[in-house]
Amino acid sequence: MPRFRRENGRGAGELGPVWRDLCKALDDHPAVVFPGRLSGMDRSLCAGWDGDWREFLALAERLGAPVLYADTEVFHADELDEGAFEGEAPAGLRAHDGEVASITVAFHVGGVVHLWEAAPSWSIELDSLMEEWHTSRYQDQRNDQERRRVERERQADRLAQTLVGAPEFRKARSQEARKDVALRLNEELRALHQAAAQPGSEPSDRFLVWEVVRRASYLLEDEIAPRVWQDLEARFGELAEEFAATVEFQQASTARVRKELAKAFLTGKAAGLVPRGYQIDQFLSHVKTLPVRRRPARAGL
Repeated sequence: MPRFRRENGRGAGELGPVWRDLCKALDDHPAVVFPGRLSGMDRSLCAGWDGDWREFLALAERLGAPVLYADTEVFHADELDEGAFEGEAPAGLRAHDGEVASITVAFHVGGVVHLWEAAPSWSIELDSLMEEWHTSRYQDQRNDQERRRVERERQADRLAQTLVGAPEFRKARSQEARKDVALRLNEELRALHQAAAQPGSEPSDRFLVWEVVRRASYLLEDEIAPRVWQDLEARFGELAEEFAATVEFQQASTARVRKELAKAFLTGKAAGLVPRGYQIDQFLSHVKTLPVRRRPARAGL
């Protein structure tokens, strides 16, 4: 009994005799022959063989290939996708009905996939025409998707710019809190968020609010905040005098209260940007260098 089935290659045509001779040679080959294609084979990573198939089988034997994968495709004109071409299929194509359209033999040795394949000229031309038509057919769709992507990017940038100046957004410490603030402050974002929850909405719509929050957070933390705090830290000396003159500071009785007051004072000067702990300590160190002010008497004493 032959070890390799031949039914898939009974088609006639230019490659019919090649397939039949190949099947006979595979029956006598020491490797196990598997009727099919090597799973997950990426042609761009294969070592292609341009020589004769007999030399390819001899190479497989010399390298000790344990398994040979062999397969054919037979062209069936009645199975041709009606949308494969714009208009009528190329003249004479149906004359190749039942012929072998391609032969593939491969083996895997030492981490390398070795591949031999053959196809008649009409089949190569057919694949090329189908690829060209498929590319042109969906080009408008891809252009539309790209246009929507660019519009969505601009929309996200514009909405992010409207958030970074809001004190509430600046004070929010987590992304979840910033999202809640964004939805509360921006009517357009609320409408988009509600529309994204409806059936049939695009996946990009469902993530738009988070994308706006992400971009606004980046602008705030990586671009705006560093500039704001650089300017304020340069003015800590004069700001310390202003802070030390406040009644609240002069009446503060503990370091914890003074630190909370300094935090609120600096947050107001930074239009909602909350200072880091080290910035508060640095600011209070300036306050400590000032002359001690007399505390105003508490009311009722």
